[in-house]
Amino acid sequence: MKQDVVNSFLKRQGSFLLPIGLWIAYVLIHIAFKQSEKTLIYAGFLAFIGQVGLNLVIASLTFLLWKRTTGQEKTIFAFFSISFLLLAIADANYNVIVNILGIINSLITAKVSFIGFLILQFLVWVIIFSKSKPTQNSRFFLISYLPVIMIMLIIFTFFFLANLTWKVQVCSLIGLYCLLNVIFQITGFVFALLCLAIAANKQIRFIATGYLIVIAISFFTESSHLTQNRLLLPLSWTEVMWFLGLLLITFGFNDMFRNLSNLKMDRWLNSLNSVQAQCAFWSFVLCMLLLTAFCGILTGYNLLKLLPLEYLPSILIMFSVFAVLISSILARVLSSPFERVKVIIDSYMNGKEINTTQVRKTGSNVYEFELLENFLTRSFEVLKEKNKAQLELFNCATQVAHDIRSPLAALDMISKLLTELPEEKRVIIRNAVQRINDIANNLLETHRLKGKSKPAEIIEDTKPELVSSLLDSLTLEKRIQLAHKSINLILEIQNAAYSSFINLEAREFKRVISNLINNASEAIHGTDGVIRLTLEKESNMLIIKIIDNGKGIPADLLPKIKQGGMSIGKKKGAGLGISGAIQNIKKWNGTYDIQSKEGEGTTFIIKLPITEAPDWFQNRLDITLGMNIIVLDDDQSIHDVWETRFQEYIKNGQISLEHFYLPSEFVKYCEVLATPTCPAEAESEGGSYAKAGINLPSTKTLFLIDYELLGSEETGLDLIEKLKLKDHAILVTSRYEEPKIRDKIINLGIKAIPKNFAPYIIINY
Repeated sequence: MKQDVVNSFLKRQGSFLLPIGLWIAYVLIHIAFKQSEKTLIYAGFLAFIGQVGLNLVIASLTFLLWKRTTGQEKTIFAFFSISFLLLAIADANYNVIVNILGIINSLITAKVSFIGFLILQFLVWVIIFSKSKPTQNSRFFLISYLPVIMIMLIIFTFFFLANLTWKVQVCSLIGLYCLLNVIFQITGFVFALLCLAIAANKQIRFIATGYLIVIAISFFTESSHLTQNRLLLPLSWTEVMWFLGLLLITFGFNDMFRNLSNLKMDRWLNSLNSVQAQCAFWSFVLCMLLLTAFCGILTGYNLLKLLPLEYLPSILIMFSVFAVLISSILARVLSSPFERVKVIIDSYMNGKEINTTQVRKTGSNVYEFELLENFLTRSFEVLKEKNKAQLELFNCATQVAHDIRSPLAALDMISKLLTELPEEKRVIIRNAVQRINDIANNLLETHRLKGKSKPAEIIEDTKPELVSSLLDSLTLEKRIQLAHKSINLILEIQNAAYSSFINLEAREFKRVISNLINNASEAIHGTDGVIRLTLEKESNMLIIKIIDNGKGIPADLLPKIKQGGMSIGKKKGAGLGISGAIQNIKKWNGTYDIQSKEGEGTTFIIKLPITEAPDWFQNRLDITLGMNIIVLDDDQSIHDVWETRFQEYIKNGQISLEHFYLPSEFVKYCEVLATPTCPAEAESEGGSYAKAGINLPSTKTLFLIDYELLGSEETGLDLIEKLKLKDHAILVTSRYEEPKIRDKIINLGIKAIPKNFAPYIIINY
């Protein structure tokens, strides 16, 4: 275990230890050369080779990176490459003149090239900082961190300019150089410091730290020259620290060159509101406050003689770099648990096993985060087991859905052969088969969509549905189910509500009402049970009520029942019928209420908004004097309905009504009415009506045709299409709910009347 910890530490810190090791070797050689007058010149050559060589290496690396990038990154690496070429010139001048020739002052070319280096570096760090990841709140930066940046600039400017006793003329050429030098050192230093505070990868941390060290050493030497004060650090130490800065920059760019995936600036910095940025910014502010307090103590005790004010800028430089480096390390320690939590979540989301031991090898161990990691791990394990169980349930449901398809098909085929049954009985069987088929389809569809999320506001497969017809067909089925319980199911539909449509999904609506009727039946005990299903129209709303005379709901439980998820009176009830109904009612933009009195019964009230009737729906029949109405249907009951509806007009001699039960008789009748537009063409097609159509007055003939015609392979829609009757025919069918039939009605552009609506359709004469 200890060996694993050591290996993990070396793996994480190896890239940092290597430059430090090389620097220590350089320091030892440099110190050895400085020990003797004879070898002193070699120390100068060592500094020349080391500093100029590293500058040229950095310039070459950034040039190669420039060739591999595009856009703003290309500009950044161009600035880096040119700036370090300028720094190579400055270092060459300095080392040749000062370290090798022994002249105290350097040439003006070194100063000009160094100013160019500072300007380009300032631009680079400003651009990099401007590309930091945005915060969640766009005002967050301005409110929280812009004042911090301004305070930093003011503090640095105050210490660097106001408290320096300059020994040069400000208006001279050297004074202008010093002024530019100080300005770009301050601004470049501040922005590099900010970039270090929010650096997202080690490459930027290396480069920013190295640049800060270079600027710090530059200021030590420049401020000593301007104020003619003794250096805080010996000259030889400033040179080796300068080499350390260049060495860190070199390793940073070398690592970036080897890992080309980090060339995009959006990977360089974290967000300004990250944990790392928070720690770094506020640690820096704390350090500045401590430094201010320290200066106040020195002033209060008259200790400025021991540490003159002129040294404060140098102290500030060292203190700032130290504060940000320490805060960055602290931020990484604090943010590493977040990375571990992210690893756990990513592992779960990608379906991988969570290796807790491996996760804890990375980052620090914080007690609270260990609790969170353990909680997440246990939670995800529970979720995985739950998902596994759900998958098994889905597979089982899918298998059941597939298995019942074959017996359903056989049952559907047999139901079509039961010609001796009246239409009402066949409708019950057909609706029952269709509902079972819908349940199977729903199981398959649910399995197919498993894992795919849908926006809650999108309602799929909703369309205007005739609620009276849905309730009528459902009631026929439920009466058979409730017969063995001796429960009487009564359907009451207000005349004004018969032709009203609601935008919903028919299969789901039937399931909701069916579940609520089941709930009502289970609350009824004894043989005098009654469930009344009513439909009323009130303004632009349809009101559906399921009323039972069961045992009712206790007053203290009624509020909980209204919220769904609770059931009473059933051993295994969980309130799913009510909760599912509530969800769907809300989805259909409706409202609900539950009224109940213990011992008397319960009323479930649903209010749904009425929508416009679809184009295919015939909500009224307009008849005129002398009109001939022709009915084609295999069911006597529907003929009786039309006979009753038109009885008054037939008796008064206003219209005539003819009945056909077989498609063949109807076709013969149409052949008599047909007048071919082209006799030769009609004969070639084997029948006068095949292509010619029927020449009828547009308002004198009306065909009311059933869809399902027993004993015929052709449907009513087929006959309407073949005989070209769509301008004179209306389809009267109980199968209008079936999607294929409805789509064909719409495509042919004809009207339809649900059979159970025929007794209530408005007739205008």
